[in-house]
Amino acid sequence: LMTFVWGGITLGNLLATASVGFIIEHWGPSAVYAVIAIPAAFVLAPTCLNWLEEDRLSPEQAAEHRSRLWQQKELVVLVMLTGAGTLVLVGVGLLQESVWVNFGVGAVISVVIVSAFLLLLRPIISLMNCFFFIQTCCAMDISGASFYFFTDDAIEYPQGPHFSKMFFASGLGVCVALLNLLGMWIYNKFMKNWRYHGLFIFANLLLCIISLFALLVYARLNVVLGMPDTFFVLGTWGAVGIVNMWMWLPGVVLLSHLCPSGVEATMYALLAGCHNLGLSVASYAGACLLQWLGVSPRGEPNETHQFDNLWVAGLVQAVMPVLTLVLLPWMIPDARQTDALLETGTSAVEGSPWQRLRAYMGSGKEGGDLAADRRHRGYGAVDVCGAAKSSAV
Repeated sequence: LMTFVWGGITLGNLLATASVGFIIEHWGPSAVYAVIAIPAAFVLAPTCLNWLEEDRLSPEQAAEHRSRLWQQKELVVLVMLTGAGTLVLVGVGLLQESVWVNFGVGAVISVVIVSAFLLLLRPIISLMNCFFFIQTCCAMDISGASFYFFTDDAIEYPQGPHFSKMFFASGLGVCVALLNLLGMWIYNKFMKNWRYHGLFIFANLLLCIISLFALLVYARLNVVLGMPDTFFVLGTWGAVGIVNMWMWLPGVVLLSHLCPSGVEATMYALLAGCHNLGLSVASYAGACLLQWLGVSPRGEPNETHQFDNLWVAGLVQAVMPVLTLVLLPWMIPDARQTDALLETGTSAVEGSPWQRLRAYMGSGKEGGDLAADRRHRGYGAVDVCGAAKSSAV
């Protein structure tokens, strides 16, 4: 089912990628946003016609559903906290332009939100979410510089690949999207019964090796070795697209297994929102890394020196995600992808550190109340007299 759903999404991406290069080439990047508003509005039709076949709830059913949700108040807290963090990030990004400020604010918000997830959710869910968040943050985004590296012309970067914007945005994107479909087919055919640990270790290590090999283009060593830029980039980026599917699909399967019944939509939205927050942090971290390395191309004439350290940024991008594998045994269950990880009717917050803390404090309070009650009834005096008599004997 996951392969079917994401296959449809990839086909949509394929259509968008095939057309975006033509639009940018002839009408500029701003026109893209005007064009996509039309197909984006198409989602209103199936929603209004209830093609999702959702049943209308009676007032009693709606009240019962709300009561079940309020029994897990921690989820409401997480929703409000995630929403507030998102608004702060948007506000900071609009009010100033420093990438370091964006990264600092994003890092602080991330620590607060991930800590709240670890505190308020049951460990099997919160640890999985923490692992994927850390790995997403480590996959730093350097696409802002690589775009100019590949599309600068001979005046701007004489030694560059000199790809046209249409080829880079559409031609390359279409090939990668097609190979994404191949990656989905391979996963569905051969990998859907693998254990999570084995699949994540295999895919992460393979992705690291491919990414390290892809660094040759940034150092222009592929040209020295006689490998044309076009075929080298198509091969390496296509291989990355295939392996990314082998990492993405089991992650989606794991996430779906850890959404308790009754709060599936809320839980899925929270976990997906945390992942999107990780993407934002990865983008800020990549921008800071590029600025620190002095890689700030702008499409200006004679900016060859701007790409001197781009391979260093690519090296960091390739190696950082694989380092998170040391956390795998503690954060991801070593189960098969077909195994159920939560019991039917279980709660998303049952057994969380917050609930255990409240239970511990409650038991301590009950013990203190019981002792006070015993003293009030005179049991303490009897015990003292009995102890005194025992000592005298």
